[in-house]
Parts: sequence; C-alpha cells; structure tokens
Amino acid sequence: MPCVRQWKFVTYENLSMKRYFTYQDEKTNKFWSIDIIGETITIVYGKSHTLGVTHTKKMESLADAEHEVEKMVRDKVRNGYRETVEKVVEKFGQADFWGLIERAKTNSEDVESQIELLTEYLSQRSIDDIFEFKRIIDQQYANSYVYDLWGAAHLMNGGSTDVSFKNFQGWLIAKGRSVFQAALENPDNLAKYVQESDYNFGDYEAEDMKLVAEKAFELKTGMAAEEFNDKTPSNPLPELKEDWDYDDEDEQQKRFPKLYKKFA
Repeated sequence: MPCVRQWKFVTYENLSMKRYFTYQDEKTNKFWSIDIIGETITIVYGKSHTLGVTHTKKMESLADAEHEVEKMVRDKVRNGYRETVEKVVEKFGQADFWGLIERAKTNSEDVESQIELLTEYLSQRSIDDIFEFKRIIDQQYANSYVYDLWGAAHLMNGGSTDVSFKNFQGWLIAKGRSVFQAALENPDNLAKYVQESDYNFGDYEAEDMKLVAEKAFELKTGMAAEEFNDKTPSNPLPELKEDWDYDDEDEQQKRFPKLYKKFA
C-alpha cells in the first residue's frame, strides 16, 4: 500500500507550497500538481512536457481546502502517482501565468475586480516573476493580434478601434486559458462563452489588463511605473493581415455564424 506523506501546506497570506506528482507506464507519462493559497485550490494536470490544464476550486475555509487536498492526494497515490520533491519549474511560466488568472477569476465577481485581485496576487510574487508575467502577457497580446479576432470584437462591441481591440484582447485573456485558446482556434467559439455578466459598460473590454505587471511592480517595490517600463523591452506587434472588410455583414455572417446570430 503506498504511503502518503503528511506534508502540511504552508498557506500564509502570500506563500504557498505546491505539490507535484507524476505517473508513468509503458504508454503514459503525465503529471498532476496541486497548490493552496488561502481557500483556493489550484490544480494543473496533463501530459508531461506540456502546460497542462488548469482548474481552480474555492473552499469555505483554509481547513476545508487542506482537507480536500489531502483527500485528492491520497486518491492520486492510490492510482499510482508518485510525488517528487524537486523544484520542478525554476522560472515563472505559462502554467503559473494562467493559474494566477484563473485564481483571480474564481475569487472575483467581474473583470474589474478580477484585475485588481490579479494585480495583488502578482505583487506577492518575486520581482523576477513580475517581469516574466509581463513577458508572457505581451506574448498573449501578440498571439491574439489577429484580424479575424478583431472582426469578432467589432461585431461583439458594435465597433472596434485600435484601442478598443487591445482592450478586447485584455478581456479575452481575463477569461482564462481555455477560452483564449478556443478563440484563437476559431473566434466564433466565443459565442459559447459570452454571457450577459461579461459586459463592461456595454463592451467586452478589460483596459487595465495590460497594466497588471507594472501596477504589481509598484505595489511590490514602491517604485514608479517608469522604473518598471525602463527595464522591460518593447514588443512590437506582428503585421496584421487585413484580408476582408469587418463591416461587411455578409462576411460577418459567413465567418462568425454563431456570434452573428447573437450580436447582429
């Protein structure tokens, strides 16, 4: 019978302890990790050498969260997972990035409070992590700088400028990794995820998402945003290929039939 080590989570206001497990046989090589911060449990799982899938779960209390984690750990060990104590990821990465976004989303009622909470969470990380968060979020803005997504934003918001599209990208990132990836695959997938509660004064926008890292830096260090921006490289956006007219309703309906039905 496998032995489950009694490892108490350290869960002060800004500190947590992640536990990491792997499973491997002739056909499978996968991982499962679990973390507690406050009453929120974050689980990441998937095939080894991938980013995995992130889920969060908010419990009623810290004691409830710890009890739930120990139960899940026992189940994983019974199913053949083995725990490793080595530090698996030395550098803040994609899984950490999306994990913070999901955690803030789980504990927020709307996108504005989510961004405030995300900024607070990030400010509790190291300065290196804050800079790496900035690098990763810039990468997500570049990845989603796609003309079809701009067309979807134009349809959903009843119009779109350079600025409002960037704000739409911030809203899309705030929705979390699964929605973000689904939208990159096909913007019409957003019809499945859009709800009335997503409206921000009538728009699907999150302007302050692009400022999370510099505001977290200010909270962390007490230094001005200029100090942060001086230390971060500029990241030019890719060239945008405008190959159709997003004001053309026939094209809108052809490219985004589900979104068109919802917003036209």
